[in-house]
Amino acid sequence: MADTKAVLETKFGNITLKFFPDVAPGHVKNFVDLATKGFYDNTTFHRVIPGFMIQGGDPNSKDANKSKHGTGGPGYTIKAEFNARPHKRGTLSMARAASPDSAGSQCFICVKDSAFLDRQYTVFGEV
Repeated sequence: MADTKAVLETKFGNITLKFFPDVAPGHVKNFVDLATKGFYDNTTFHRVIPGFMIQGGDPNSKDANKSKHGTGGPGYTIKAEFNARPHKRGTLSMARAASPDSAGSQCFICVKDSAFLDRQYTVFGEV
């Protein structure tokens, strides 16, 4: 898993992701497993906050009804793996609800350094 990479194909160009299995092995495995199954195919970045982050990974984002975007997942959650990796520009991190152990499939890429997220969300890769 240490050399595993993923390529997100977007209409604006490709985004290559490098993973950090040394600090978040469960999150890397979860993402790679879902991607391998096609779970992320045709999903969108459903939450875009300029100067902060872009969020994707919601299977509901395939639906034209945008009222459901941001509410979907794989049907299970994974345990948090908070670590010392900083939320800097280009960081790949897992989105979650209020509970630290509520991540499933949604993730985000920081477009600006966001240190206030450090050790509160699981960093598992970078662009």
